[in-house]
Amino acid sequence: MCTKGAKKDGRAYRIPRRVLQDIEGYCDPLEGSRAEAIRRAQRTGRYERLRYVRVVTGYNARSRTLRMEGGGGGAESVLSLDCLVPDERRLLFRRTEYGLEPLALWLAPSGMPKKPDGWEDTFQAANARIAQKWVQWTAPHLRGEERERRREQCPLWARPHMCRHSFALKWFSVLSLVRQPSVEGFTADELADLREQFGGIWYALSTLLGHDDPEVTKDIYLEPFTALQVDYLMALLDEDEQPAVDALIRTVAHAGGRTLLPVGAATAAGGEVRGA
Repeated sequence: MCTKGAKKDGRAYRIPRRVLQDIEGYCDPLEGSRAEAIRRAQRTGRYERLRYVRVVTGYNARSRTLRMEGGGGGAESVLSLDCLVPDERRLLFRRTEYGLEPLALWLAPSGMPKKPDGWEDTFQAANARIAQKWVQWTAPHLRGEERERRREQCPLWARPHMCRHSFALKWFSVLSLVRQPSVEGFTADELADLREQFGGIWYALSTLLGHDDPEVTKDIYLEPFTALQVDYLMALLDEDEQPAVDALIRTVAHAGGRTLLPVGAATAAGGEVRGA
C-alpha cells in the first residue's frame, strides 16, 4: 500500500517479484548490504552518538501506534505512527544484541537512514563514476581542467525521474498493443470511437503511476506524445508487435529526452545517447 496523497486508505500498487527478491537480498541479515552498513555503523558507535533517537519496543497494527522507551528509564510512551513526518521516522531505532539498529529500510553506506530525496545523491554518485570511467576510456591522456571539462561532456547519465518517465513510456506501448485492434476496414465513426477508447489507456497509466488525474500523466510524464497524432501511433502499432514498440520507443524517447534509452538505441534513432 502506498500512502502518497490525501486518500485515507492510500493507494495500492504492485511490485514485480524480481524487485521483491532484490529487496530480500538487500535485507538479508547475514549477507545483505543493509546488514553490512549497520554493522559498520555499530562498530564505530555512530548510532550511540545520535541525539533525539527514539527506541521502539513494540507496534500495534490495529491502532497503528508505536511503544517507545521512556527517557531516563521512565515509563514507556505511545506514539501514533500516522503523526510521524519522514525526518522523525528516520530517528526510529530498535535495540538488538549488537546495539541500536535503524528501522528504516533504505540506508546509506554510512548506515544512516536515507532522506526521502536521498536517491538524488545515489544517482549523482553513479553518474560521477560513469563519467570518470568514460574519460578513462575515451581520453586517458587528459589532465586537470581539460579532464574535468571532458567529464562534464559524458553522454551517459540518468536522473531518478527519468526511470519514471521510462516506466510510463513502456506501459503506454504495452497497453496500446493490448487494447488496439487492427484498424483496417473500420468506418470513420468506428475509428472515432476507437480514438475515444484510446484515451482509456491514460486512465490505466494514471493508476500505475499513482495519479488522481490522468491529465497529469498526459501533460507531464508522457509529454513527448503530445506532438504525435493518434493515427500515427495506431499505424505504428499495426505492424508486427516488437518492431512497432521498438520504433515507437526510439522515436519518442529521442525526441523527448526525458526517458532512458538502451546503449546504441539512440544512434539507431538518429541522435546521440541522452541517458542510460
